[in-house]
Amino acid sequence: MFNRSTLKLLSLLWVLLAASCQAMQATTETPTITLTPTPIASEKRIEYELDGMSLSVEVPAGWEWKTTDKGLVMAEHFAPMEVGSALMGVQAYVFFHSLDGFDLPTNTDANAAYAVLEQIVASPSYIGEAAVSAVEGFTWADHDAAYYLANNGNGNLSMLLALVVTQPPRLVVCNISSPEGKAASIRDVLPRLLGTLQIDDQPLQAAALEDLPTSFTFPEYKPGAKAVRP
Repeated sequence: MFNRSTLKLLSLLWVLLAASCQAMQATTETPTITLTPTPIASEKRIEYELDGMSLSVEVPAGWEWKTTDKGLVMAEHFAPMEVGSALMGVQAYVFFHSLDGFDLPTNTDANAAYAVLEQIVASPSYIGEAAVSAVEGFTWADHDAAYYLANNGNGNLSMLLALVVTQPPRLVVCNISSPEGKAASIRDVLPRLLGTLQIDDQPLQAAALEDLPTSFTFPEYKPGAKAVRP
């Protein structure tokens, strides 16, 4: 049996993962957690492996991090359980997602990540009633990549960025969230955080992220509306 402190900890971790994964609700199964109890004093590279493929990223100094059975979670500050779904700063969740069930383009010149995210933003099973932006495609270190912005109406805003790897076929998803009042922080930390991302020890570099728009305009949430795209 779990003692009281363990149950509180598991509840807290479920809250933080629900907050960071709202943009892809199909991936929010109960996680298995490995903990580091305090913020790190200097940058540290953390790694996740699934079926022989690895993800790794450098955690910024002063940030907290956790691993789950789905991927890697990093945050400026993890919110206490009492705060509910409200974030206390920027939080990022990097994980693998299966491409099963998605229609991939047969044209090799088409952006496969863009095609997948177009299907995600059109599916209430993924985005619920969130307001989402148009999907924007780009190339990141020779990988098809794309992103969209989301407003779930809970005081947090998110950017979901994904890229497709082909061997084996898989989606690498990077979900960055922040409180609404710190929305500009998402763009600010994007190259610093994801510019250190490596897939199977191969660095992706930050240049493509630096070339994204200098600021993001998040969609307005309208209570009771279906998923909204401007």
